[in-house]
This record gives sequence, C-alpha cells and structure tokens, in this order.
Amino acid sequence: MIPALDPAKVSLFQRLNITPPTTWAGASPHDWAESVQPGLGSLHGLSKIPLSRSALRALWANTSASVETCFLSTMAWGGMQRGNGRRIWAARENCLAVCTDVRAGRHTPASGFQAFSLLRDKKSLPGMGPAYFTKILFFAAPSQNAYILDQWTARSMHLLSGQGAYPAVRKDYTSAAKAQRLKAPEVLRVIVDDKVTSADYVDYCNQVNGLAASLGWPAHQVEERLFSSGGKVPHPWRAEVMAGWTGPTWNFYP
Repeated sequence: MIPALDPAKVSLFQRLNITPPTTWAGASPHDWAESVQPGLGSLHGLSKIPLSRSALRALWANTSASVETCFLSTMAWGGMQRGNGRRIWAARENCLAVCTDVRAGRHTPASGFQAFSLLRDKKSLPGMGPAYFTKILFFAAPSQNAYILDQWTARSMHLLSGQGAYPAVRKDYTSAAKAQRLKAPEVLRVIVDDKVTSADYVDYCNQVNGLAASLGWPAHQVEERLFSSGGKVPHPWRAEVMAGWTGPTWNFYP
C-alpha cells in the first residue's frame, strides 16, 4: 500500500517552495562524453553547453537526433560518474534498444521500468541504476507521465509520508560513515535500490501526480521541487530533507 502523505509535511513542502529551486543543468554533454571516450562528443555532435530540462526533452522529441546523442546528453545532464559512463557505454546495445522503444512510445512507465530492471537483473546495465534509467523514462517518453526517481525525490517522498522504506533506498556507506562522524547529514548519499519494482515506480509516479493535483502545480514542476537544489547554499526544501531525513534505522543524532 502506498504510504499516505502527511498534510502538515505537504503544507511545509508548499511553503518552502514559494521560491522555486535553482534550475539543474548538469554537465556539458560534449565534455562529459569526451571524458568517457575521447572523440565521442565530437562524433555525435553533442552540445558544448549544458542543456536545460526543456532542451533535453526537445532533443529526445527531435527525430533527427540519434538515440546515442540523446542518451549521452541525458547521462551528462544527470551528472553520471565518468567511470559508470564508461561501463554503460561499453555495454550500450541493449540499453539503447530500450531507449529507442521508450522514445517511440512503445512503453508505459511500468513496462519501461521493467525493461531496464530486467537488464539490471542480467548484469547488462552496468553502472546505471533506477536513478538514471528513470531519467530516460522522464525525458524520452512522449506521454510525459514518468518521473525521475533518484535519492532526492525518494528521500522527499519519505519525508512527506513519515517513513523511510518506500521507495526503497540504500546508503552509500562511505558517505554515511563520514556523515555520522562529522554529524553532517548533507554529506550523506543514498542510492535507489534495485528492490524497487515497476509497481513501486508506478505508485511513485501516482504520488507525484496526486501531489501535483492537490497543490495545483504541473506534475513535472512537483518532481523538480522534490529534487530541489543543493550546493553550498541549498534550497530550503533540500535543507529540510538533508536535516530531517532519517531513513530506515538511520539517526544522525541519537
């Protein structure tokens, strides 16, 4: 069962988002791809300037842009670690086939998530988990009814619903140990777990849609505000998530 959202937390989310978060633009697609494989950015004519969300969605909708161009640009936008970029690019064939099907509208959010998850199960999607393949679903699907599920949107949903089990995440233990030692929750990084199912993902997308309806905001704006923005001066909602998120069996201040 989907955990219900706490009305008080939803009101807080609304209040803290009176000022929108800073727009996330990620890395230059060209430069990111060149660091993954020399010549790759030039080969696919990738943009040398970071792309906005709207520009990236328009790229996927442009039938003259190759799936390789769209995929690399999306991974750059998401800030994928270069090592993971090299791993997935070396095993790209099956991944790009799913991307093509998503782009052509041959997948629902559930079936698209399942297709990528099956590749993960077969060890055919190295370096690319739900936080990144849901970016493909978000930007490539013509229906625009799938949303990014990463550590920040998951943790936001945890905070809004007063629990840490759904959507499932796991700690990055290196950053967790550092966060615990320094009593600095902003250092912690978590990973969306492969235990998240396609049904879980659909439930998450429905939660985003429901939150959007209750607030009167477009769903894509709700997802962007759940992600929020960080840096040295985090957006008020990101600061709330970093300070207030405990997760399963996690407590910074026992």
